[in-house]
Amino acid sequence: MSENRFKILFTAGGSPGQEALYRDLQDQYVMFFADMDPQRISPSIPATHRFQIPAATSEDFVPMLSQLCGQLGVDLLVPGVDEELLQIWRAKEMFGATRLFMPKASFVEEMTDKLQMNRIFSSLGLDVPRAVRADDSADGLEFPVLVKPRWGRGSRDIYRVTTREKLPFLLNALDGDLSRWLVQECIVGKEYTVQIVAAADSSLQVILPIHAREKRGSTTVAAMHSDLEIERYCEDIHRHLDPQGCYNVQLIKSADGRVRCFEVNPRISTTFCMVIRAGFDPFKFFCEGISAENRLGTVPDIRLVRHWINEFVEAD
Repeated sequence: MSENRFKILFTAGGSPGQEALYRDLQDQYVMFFADMDPQRISPSIPATHRFQIPAATSEDFVPMLSQLCGQLGVDLLVPGVDEELLQIWRAKEMFGATRLFMPKASFVEEMTDKLQMNRIFSSLGLDVPRAVRADDSADGLEFPVLVKPRWGRGSRDIYRVTTREKLPFLLNALDGDLSRWLVQECIVGKEYTVQIVAAADSSLQVILPIHAREKRGSTTVAAMHSDLEIERYCEDIHRHLDPQGCYNVQLIKSADGRVRCFEVNPRISTTFCMVIRAGFDPFKFFCEGISAENRLGTVPDIRLVRHWINEFVEAD
């Protein structure tokens, strides 16, 4: 192995897709993985490549993460948690020569607020399910609706309300300020998690639609395949917003072919490992400074099925 391989550090090291990234890329890069709980990182990754970092909410998060990048000589940092993104961007000078594998700061800020994302897309003419702030009137919405936090990740604290009469009872039961929640029309169709990769200068590299067939918090069964309606929709997102970097678009395609985005994750997702398995390496565009468009000729048909393993460790 070459000693001149680029070094990449992934946060959210215990995320389900990380072991596949290590398995497929360990010969191309020196790869490190960090998590609040290193025991959550797959044992298939050597212990010398697993590290503990504070929670993103900790005041020690950025100083310790930047210090770790410096100690390891990390060329590229790949954040995997929404709450980390803006903190890292705002302190990017602390990371020295380490490049950041993430979209630009304004895109991160806009997309992590699901209601703001919805309003921006609507103003640009991008089809989205209608949504309002939870403390505003829902009179214009069709039921059923989803009630969910404006900020947050995964399928946490999402409630489905079938009739208009039931909505006030749920809203009264929610903790905290209702302005931090949104009410969104529940649309029916196939759910997709679309991986979009651009170079640091925002030149679009690839759009890979992935049908999320089963989910248990994160996607457990998925199938990648070409879909022209979805690809055109995501091209419009990229053209309007010029995000830079890599991000993930979650959308629904209805039976009539209508495509509507309900959430954007401005970071890699748990199905990002399918990008690598498709034969596309997005990291080289950041590590090597390449910006020329380099799309895959066709989107390959790839199926992902996740299985559980049982690991027994000594109690603390």
